[in-house]
Amino acid sequence: MRHFTCARPRGKFKVDQEINKAIVQMENATQQNAALVEQATASTLSFEEESRRLLDVVSKFRVDPEATASPASFVMDSPPPLRMREPKVLPRRPAG
Repeated sequence: MRHFTCARPRGKFKVDQEINKAIVQMENATQQNAALVEQATASTLSFEEESRRLLDVVSKFRVDPEATASPASFVMDSPPPLRMREPKVLPRRPAG
């Protein structure tokens, strides 16, 4: 019976180690998920801005209802300058 009592604290220590390891893994996964959410939010805002600009550009086009469907029937007032922007990526949070 004495052997059983001595082995028990070591087993508990092993279980505690496994629990701590699982908690650390969950914390890391949570931080990675938070970073992905931040990146998705930044991408969404960038897409919204791009869609507004696209709507602005497309609104300049007019279609002559009398014309047949051909590329020549589309008229554009004046082309706006095209500018490409890099998506905004937020920095990752430090682990801890």
